[in-house]
Formats: sequence, C-alpha cells, structure tokens
Amino acid sequence: MSISIVITTHRRPDLLKRNLESLAGMSDRQCLGEVIVIENGSAEAQAVCEAFSRQLPLRYLHRAEAGKGRALQWYLQQVNTGLLLFLDDDVRVSPGFVRQYDCASRAHGPGSYFGGELRADFEAQPESWLRPYLPPSATGWDAAYLERARRGEAFFSGANYAVYVSDLKAVGGFRCDIGPGAVRDGTEGNPTGHEWELQYRLRDAGMRAVFVGDAPVWHYVPRSNCTPDWALHRIYRNAYFATLRAQADAHRDDDKDDSVSVLKRRYLKQRLYALAATLVRDREKRFHMRRRLFEIRGRLEGFRHVGKSGSSGR
Repeated sequence: MSISIVITTHRRPDLLKRNLESLAGMSDRQCLGEVIVIENGSAEAQAVCEAFSRQLPLRYLHRAEAGKGRALQWYLQQVNTGLLLFLDDDVRVSPGFVRQYDCASRAHGPGSYFGGELRADFEAQPESWLRPYLPPSATGWDAAYLERARRGEAFFSGANYAVYVSDLKAVGGFRCDIGPGAVRDGTEGNPTGHEWELQYRLRDAGMRAVFVGDAPVWHYVPRSNCTPDWALHRIYRNAYFATLRAQADAHRDDDKDDSVSVLKRRYLKQRLYALAATLVRDREKRFHMRRRLFEIRGRLEGFRHVGKSGSSGR
C-alpha cells in the first residue's frame, strides 16, 4: 500500500521550501507514492512546488478557502485508499523517514495510526523558566513524553503522524472548526488540538497508536514562538480546545450557563491582576500574574464557540 505525504501550507513558501529540500534528500524513496501540497487561502507556494517537481513525485493543489481542517477534509473526499502521512510545512525530515513508516504500516496495517518523534529547530532558545509553559511543538518531546509515545500512550504531533484513509473515513474525517484558519485567518486566535481531537476519535473507535522509531522530524521554532506573550496566547488556545473537547464528551449544556457566569466573575478578578502586572518589571512574575486570565478567556471562547456552531464542527 502506497504512502502519500500530505502537507498543508498557508503563506509560508520559504519554510515549505526547506521542508521539500529535506524530502528530496531522503535516502530511500521507493516507498513513497506522492507528495501532496495543499495550499489553502493564500496562493504563494505553487512556484516552490514547481521547482521540486523533478526531484519529488509532487502534486500541488490549491483551495481558495482558508483553514487546515477544511483543506484536509476536502482532500480526504478525493481519495479512497492508502496511508496518509501528515507533515507541517515547517519541518525537515530524517533521511530514512518514509522507510520507517512503511515498515511500521506493513507490520500493523489498518486499525492502527502512527507517529514519530518531534524535535525542535530553535531560532533562539527560550528562557529556562518559560519552557514548562511551551507546548511540545515549540520545545520538542522531552524524555518522558517520548517514553509515553513509545508505549502508545501519548498523542502524536500534527507535524509527524499517519493514518489510513479507510480509518479516517470510518471516524468521519477532520473537524473543520479546530486548528489553523478554522475560525480566524492564520494560526493565532484559533483553538489548538486539530490532530489531538482526531486521535481521540481514533482511540474511541478502538484503533491503536503505534510509535514509529527512527523517524523524527525537526520543527522550526521562530524566536517569536519562545516569548511569554506567545506562551500566554497558547494557553488561551489550549483552554479553548479543552472546553470544546469537554463539551463534546459531556453532550450536555445543562450546567453551561452556571459555568460561564462563574468564569466571567473570575475573569474580571484576573483582569485586575493583569493590570497590576503591567507595573511589575520581572518577566517571570509578570507572566504568572497574567496566565490565569488567558486560560479563563480561552474557556469562555470555547463556550461561545459551542453555542454558535455546536460541537461536531463538520
């Protein structure tokens, strides 16, 4: 069964070029069916893809509507079989990357989904005190997370995972209201968890997580993603997703009004702390004085999201 690499991209042709350079440098590509680049919203990557068309079995697709989930669901409706290996547009891969996925998929087959390690390519190292508040996508996996992934107990990153087409369709495909471009253009302001939400449904359907050894990717982490302000906004986005997930699990709205009213009272209190934080010179202390505000703001946005669109998102 062939493996297709699927990359979604939006306004990042320079990073996509870096990604395709690493794919072109793989040592063993006979396992690879094709590389699909889906550009959503923007239209800047076609020239980059054309430059690699002789080095890779590459197909460029363009979708005018922005949104990673919408682009992937649109593509899923056009295919019937195979293993889809999903990469972010800002990663570089290891030389034997596809071969490792091919071996794992042959050993386990449909009914399993797959993922490999995530490492960080830093433009600038984050401050040590801030690291615990940055996601694995901004720091790479630590030893504990790697061990959990090996046991099939951790979620795989959207930058490095694979699922059979048949299994994706069996659980309904991708949610379109989570992830980059779902609610607002770009990444910021949208709930995180696009691939995590999918893996929840795969697990609920009885499918098994399989760690693919010796298939790491290196995720580019710009200086801007290692700042206290970025970490705070990520806390907001994580809380946004956690609320969507909790509401989907509960399938109830009976206590939502009470929860929202309590959160709104807490939000007003935390705004006072955040205002006081502007007078604090110490960056770490100022961060902690604002952290709870961003979490509550994300939870409130999650409740608003559910109220507007329901919880299915498709």
